[in-house]
Parts: sequence; structure tokens; C-alpha cells
Amino acid sequence: MVTNKILQIAGNENHAWHNWKDTAPVIQQHIEKNSHFSVHTTEDIEDFSRLNLSDYRAIILNYTNWEAQGLSDTSKNKFLEYLNNGGNLYIHHFSNGAFHHSLPKASESDWPEFRIICRRVWDHSSDSKHDSYQEFQVHTTELDHPITQGLESFTIKDELYFNQKGTESIEPLIYAVSKISNKKEPLAWAYQYGKAKVFQNLLGHSGESVNSKGFETILINAIKWLTN
Repeated sequence: MVTNKILQIAGNENHAWHNWKDTAPVIQQHIEKNSHFSVHTTEDIEDFSRLNLSDYRAIILNYTNWEAQGLSDTSKNKFLEYLNNGGNLYIHHFSNGAFHHSLPKASESDWPEFRIICRRVWDHSSDSKHDSYQEFQVHTTELDHPITQGLESFTIKDELYFNQKGTESIEPLIYAVSKISNKKEPLAWAYQYGKAKVFQNLLGHSGESVNSKGFETILINAIKWLTN
């Protein structure tokens, strides 16, 4: 998989509170400014089956279905084939709410395998929550990892997610203290899904959030780790 292209799947379909139209171009700009990769951004999730995914070193999922009925079987299979062949995946913010049985208007989109691919998901039928959109401090954990190498604590204006659900283990790379739970809440982690490298980052609600220098550093380090 020798290529200098990255695919970003963007969109939130009728969920006006998640600002993919603001975040997607900034994510693309950060990567193209700080690396040799070019980013192709599409707003059609079915491009999983229309594009040759092997042309892309990594996929950025910046998408959540809200009312649509999920991925076609063909797109699911193409996505899984990409990952099983050693493709790489960056899961951005509320993309962890996609293809879930608890979606108020899209329960039929449920895809259980996505909850293995994405190790922590937003479950609308449970106590998944976030602090109000505000400034908070993000800190690194003691885990030594290339994604957080040289990263200092930073302030970001964002949503602080907590009580995200999953059965697979995670090793958090960054955390912040929630004003609601009063706990250190994990915000990002890296892991393997078969042959694929995966990085999940719960930060990145708005254009302002993804323009944070701390977010940019994590993004670029993650892309380097995914594509190395």
C-alpha cells in the first residue's frame, strides 16, 4: 500500500450540532500542511464501495449517520477488506456514534462489528454524555507512545466525552477531568484491529477545537503512526 493519499469520509446527516463542515477542511489542511500526504474528502459514505480503498494509506472517519439506515453490505465488506489488508483508520469525535442500535432515528443501521472496530462508542440508550462545550485542560498519560511524544498539556475548547461504551480494552494516551463526573476521562487511544492500525480521538467538536495546536499535534503524530 505505497501511496501518498488519505481518504476522509465526512458528514453527519441532519445532526446540526456536529460541525463536520467546519472540522473536515481544517483536518485536511493540517495534514496537507504538515506531511507529504494529500487528502481526498468525500461526503458520501457509500464511497467505501465506489472508490479503490487500497489507493489510500489511511481513512479518516468524520461521519455519523443520524437518520439514514447505515452502510450497504457492499460498503461494509469493502471497508472490512481494506482493514483486513492492513489499511489504517482514524476515528474522529462523534463518528463513534455511527451505526448503533440506540440512534433515535436510525436503529436499523446497527452494525455490531463497528463496535469492535471502534472500541468506545456513544450509546444513546445509556449514560454516555459530555460536558458542555467549554475550555478544559488535556493531559498526557504515562503511556509512552509516538502519538503523544513531545506533547505538553494543552487547553482546548471542546466537548469532553465520558461514559463511552465498549468491551475491548483501551490504553488511554490523553485525558481530561470532567466537571460532571469529576473523574479523569480518557480521550484517545491507539490499537490494532487485525492487521489495521486504529486511532480513536474523542476530541474535535468544532472548527475552533480542531484549530487547537494540541489537537493539530495529536492529529499529525497519529497520521505518522498510522502510515509508518
